[in-house]
Amino acid sequence: MPDTDTEKDLVIEEYKACRELIGRNIEIIERNEVYVVGACAVVMVFAIDKGENILTIIISFLPLVLAIIGLKRYVALDATISRIDKYIKKQESKYKIIGYTHHYESSDPNPRLGNARRSVWHVLILATSVFALYKTYAVINPLKDVCGECPRLAFLCRAPESSKNSN
Repeated sequence: MPDTDTEKDLVIEEYKACRELIGRNIEIIERNEVYVVGACAVVMVFAIDKGENILTIIISFLPLVLAIIGLKRYVALDATISRIDKYIKKQESKYKIIGYTHHYESSDPNPRLGNARRSVWHVLILATSVFALYKTYAVINPLKDVCGECPRLAFLCRAPESSKNSN
């Protein structure tokens, strides 16, 4: 327990500052998710629109890179939040005048939101990987020579409808 009113005020202000920092980091995580998903969608639409060329292959890997960078940024911010949270818990154990973090953790010890966010990043990475491989296959079709020799496999040689150049 703080000895003086000044010490008590300082502890409360420090607690508020830590909670505010956690809140700002969560806002950054949420904005990061929206911006990365939006950027991936825009790049994918651009790559689909440009048809079959080497630029399409290069551009089709950009959403994957963005998703990986977004996941790394989420992990770093989550680690920062965890560090601040541990410090707050230590302060709550020392000063019994505050206790929200212990209360919140005891009422719901399962970190579902963090797991859900990580899952969203993994799904985005998987989806952008599939997209990049699909667009690469549409441009560099390794079965073109086989198609002339074996008409039964002709369906493997056709470029997907989405990759056809409309120009």
